[in-house]
Amino acid sequence: MKIGILITDAVREELISEHGDYPDMFEDLMASVDRSVEFTRFYVQNKIPESVDCDGYLITGSRHSVYEDLPWIKELVNFIKHVLASRRKIIGVCFGHQLMAHYFGGLVEKSVKGWAVGVHKSKLLARQSWMDKADFREGVSLLSSHQDQVVRLPEEATLYATNEFCPIAGFVVGDQVLTIQGHPEFDKEYARALLHLRKDILGESVFEAGLASLERPTDQQVLARWFINFLQNPPEDSRSNKRLGRYFSQAEKVIQEEGRVHELIRKATEKIEKLGRKTFGDTWDEVLLVVEMIKSWAQGDYQDISKKSVIMMIAAIIYFVAPLDAVPDFLFGWGYLDDLAVLRLVFGQIKVEMEKFKDWKQQR
Repeated sequence: MKIGILITDAVREELISEHGDYPDMFEDLMASVDRSVEFTRFYVQNKIPESVDCDGYLITGSRHSVYEDLPWIKELVNFIKHVLASRRKIIGVCFGHQLMAHYFGGLVEKSVKGWAVGVHKSKLLARQSWMDKADFREGVSLLSSHQDQVVRLPEEATLYATNEFCPIAGFVVGDQVLTIQGHPEFDKEYARALLHLRKDILGESVFEAGLASLERPTDQQVLARWFINFLQNPPEDSRSNKRLGRYFSQAEKVIQEEGRVHELIRKATEKIEKLGRKTFGDTWDEVLLVVEMIKSWAQGDYQDISKKSVIMMIAAIIYFVAPLDAVPDFLFGWGYLDDLAVLRLVFGQIKVEMEKFKDWKQQR
């Protein structure tokens, strides 16, 4: 497995020689669980990756705020959309956690409580599929260092971790996004050094409380195992199946009513052209092929396809074009992920039919 580390900042220069930089910390953490993992580093303030080549990506912490008007943050968000459209997974830590909320429909603000430092224990609200049964417990304790925090979840997100200081301490979106506000990559010596450097900024009481909390145990190894499990678990199609199933009865009616298939194809083509290749990512060629296959079937030119496959394809097209004015759902927020997941589900189930149609086209 190859993990891309999207590095959004650097450790303070006076601490790097002893504690390493952020990617060093993450690589050591993950390698302690699985030494076979390969890593690629991307310093996104300098250059955004040109293509989605890793199995999953991890977004690090940063001294910057996600709501700052910085070009590299906007470029990073665009890259994240390509990652998700390619059905890869993303883990967001601290800044990464906040970024995945803020730019996908949630809200991030500076906490009225000030700085969160030292060890904070978050309650786990429900066991997730990537949590080892042996490691599941009521809560996990991690080192923290942040002022900003997520105050409103994205619409499609599910909260799984919470604590008194930071109620939205960790969330998931489907099977592709996992975030955590705490820092599993930090060790206590680095946290201690950082506290001393920031003592004047934090104030005496916050500094002393943070320092005292370092006596409590932490769960870095638990999070490391969860991260590996999450990235290795294959995507689940149950939600996509459920969404698509709602349109099967409509698809059967469309087939029976003269002219309805042609009208549906026209609307789908208009929306596809409006969205463009970039939106569909690696599904672009398949989308065009399926629309062309249904069109040829409706015209009577191509009939070597089962009724079940026809209904499934038409159901997917109905799902895609309804509502017709929902283009923003496909461009912003999490809605477009569900649309792409549904399309990929269909393409996977009719792969043989699609190959037969391509052969038929070439022989004409």
